[in-house]
Amino acid sequence: LAHEIRNPLGAISNALGVIIKYSALSKDDKELFDIIEKETERLNQLVEDFINFSKPSQLNREEAHLHELIDETISILRLDRKLMGGLAINKSFTSDIPNLMLDRNQIKQVLWNLFINAIQAMPGGGILTIKTRYKATEDEVELTVADTGIGMSNDDLSQVFQPFFSTKDKGLGLGLNIAHKIVKEH
Repeated sequence: LAHEIRNPLGAISNALGVIIKYSALSKDDKELFDIIEKETERLNQLVEDFINFSKPSQLNREEAHLHELIDETISILRLDRKLMGGLAINKSFTSDIPNLMLDRNQIKQVLWNLFINAIQAMPGGGILTIKTRYKATEDEVELTVADTGIGMSNDDLSQVFQPFFSTKDKGLGLGLNIAHKIVKEH
């Protein structure tokens, strides 16, 4: 079903791009097309979330450094000035983190989901704190993502990794579930 929805969405998105590129649009028309474009992107993301949720993952592990993946993900986030408005990022990285065998793309997806959730919890801006540390006795790397947002109730917190649970009006409730799945697979 997700693939059947994705194909017409792709056609709509492509046609919209052609119309925007080759048409002289009034300001009102441009605003309407911008809305259509954003909603099409949102639908495409929902379909992508469904696909990621349902498909078994195949890890393509390679040696990678977690700090590098964090920095790459932050660089992508910084491109969205609207998203980053009023936001400060505080990184506290331990220097003794070893290289890890990770699927780079999947771990970046985890980071993206964690960072986006934290940023969305601070609609007026705030501080996103990212910490790493190496727990040598357990031979584990710990990543902590924190924000200065309003927080979650204990009831919401107990359901945070449940599929389709969301506190957001436009959320599907799959982002943290997908992140949890990826981390467990690693």
